[in-house]
Amino acid sequence: MKDIYFIKSIVLLTVIVSGLLFSWSGVAQDTNETLNNLTVGIPQVALIDIESSSGSSSISMTSATTNEAGSKQLKARTNNSLWLNYSSVVGASEPARDVKVSIQSGSVPSGMLLAVKPSSYKSNSSQGAGDYGVPSKTGYTFLDSVSRTIIENIGSTYTGNGVGNGHQLTYILQMNNNKSKNHLLRAGNYSPITVVYTISDN
Repeated sequence: MKDIYFIKSIVLLTVIVSGLLFSWSGVAQDTNETLNNLTVGIPQVALIDIESSSGSSSISMTSATTNEAGSKQLKARTNNSLWLNYSSVVGASEPARDVKVSIQSGSVPSGMLLAVKPSSYKSNSSQGAGDYGVPSKTGYTFLDSVSRTIIENIGSTYTGNGVGNGHQLTYILQMNNNKSKNHLLRAGNYSPITVVYTISDN
């Protein structure tokens, strides 16, 4: 009986020791480094704004009159007080954006033309970074209800905020060069014209 009890004791001891070794080996698998997974998302961004030193994007343009009888009745009037700012993060399938402009409401007085021209990118404080857009043409774009591109090839970028950053906008109000329209000129204060700028994928 003692032999049997001794054998059972050895078997029981072996089982206990094996269990302890197995438990210890499981705990000992941690090392001096560990890992975790995370998912990263970057949203698209397309924001646009007009800035001015006055804090308002509204401007007033009244044509100047000629001082010489027999000359064209009105002189062209320009205004360059507004700046176009934008921020953009493009998608992989749409690598560039552009800015379009049109008249949303109101109309240019008969016999007159209204146009706008953006400058190349500027910054007075090195605020911006990235792939800035470029003017789509060197001259003015005449404004009406048709949407036309004035800045193109905007990538992931930000222009910097405020006056002196982005693209300076120069408006010009002038007589229509088509002489057949001259007789349509009428003096007066006209309803405001709302010009809309839109940044969108190409």
